[in-house]
Amino acid sequence: MDQETVINKVLRDMKIFGFVAEEESEKARMILNAVYVAAWEEKGRLHGDRRSRGVIQMTAGGKEMQSFHNTIHAAKALKCSRVPIRRSLLTGEPTSRGHIWKYKEDEKGNDRDTDTGGKG
Repeated sequence: MDQETVINKVLRDMKIFGFVAEEESEKARMILNAVYVAAWEEKGRLHGDRRSRGVIQMTAGGKEMQSFHNTIHAAKALKCSRVPIRRSLLTGEPTSRGHIWKYKEDEKGNDRDTDTGGKG
């Protein structure tokens, strides 16, 4: 459902239940539009934060090589796909290039790697 349709339905319901008078409908439409946009942006921000976890590239021997903000940045920097990085994060096995990937520690110092299933 697009933004205009959602706003029209909410405004219609607000009129039916007496929350908004007909003469106030344009003001209510502007407020609903602002709320819709704010909620959309907040949803995107929260989704982005949840998915952005730092990762560390390590040698097969366990020596840290590089760290990245997330798998997308790592894949772009190394000019490869995210798929093998993600697979290494989930399984703990090395990629075809021989690198092992781990999640960075979270703010509380919990190691967010595959041993704990990312739960810290």
